[in-house]
Amino acid sequence: MKTNAYLNTFLFKSVGLSTNSITSGIMVCHPLEAGTYRGSIVKQEKEIGTFTIVCNEAATETQAHIDLYKIDHNLQKETDYKIHPGGFAIFFASFGEGGYQVVLLSGDKVNVTEYTTTKLQKGDLVVAMLLRPGQFEMTGSNQQKGIVLVERLQNKDEYEKIRARPVDIKLNEKEFSNKEVKLTQGQGLVVGFETEGELDIKLTHPTDINKIDKQKRHNWENVKYKFPTKKGQ
Repeated sequence: MKTNAYLNTFLFKSVGLSTNSITSGIMVCHPLEAGTYRGSIVKQEKEIGTFTIVCNEAATETQAHIDLYKIDHNLQKETDYKIHPGGFAIFFASFGEGGYQVVLLSGDKVNVTEYTTTKLQKGDLVVAMLLRPGQFEMTGSNQQKGIVLVERLQNKDEYEKIRARPVDIKLNEKEFSNKEVKLTQGQGLVVGFETEGELDIKLTHPTDINKIDKQKRHNWENVKYKFPTKKGQ
């Protein structure tokens, strides 16, 4: 049976996430006031796509879902968005390793305001998803530090319950509101910014290798396994 589903292995291999590099594991949500915004998508210091957001009272949508991966790979033609003032522009990558940055320009030719995902602002939200079990360290621009403990998912039913229950924390200029956070694989972590800066999450102690039951591992996952050969080889 053929399928169009693809497994994004990056999420399982990732050892870290950063708002400086938007990937399929992290998204940035930026609130917008009324105005017209011109967006530029940057990857490896090159502009690889553009978009426009019109934010006014006539718009009914409260979110603009801007898939940087699809724009990068020309998978969507429409790159004009309309949202209501106070709504969020959501920057994310639906697939791949990402590595995107976004720059928003607003105003006229004389007075131009710039926003970039490499320097988040107060009111921004960051949503991170960690699939590797283990201990992660999260760090802010002012060396605010916290710990994220990701526990192994036990079954599908458990995932259905936790995926709708993200964990919310805040980041101010001094610290995270929670110094230690516990998540289950695939459970979202939402960080509300009460200051300017960035967020980095780095894997420090993986547990997805040492705790795997060897009795349940496939033969090809065992580094000492010798594949069967034909006689005479």
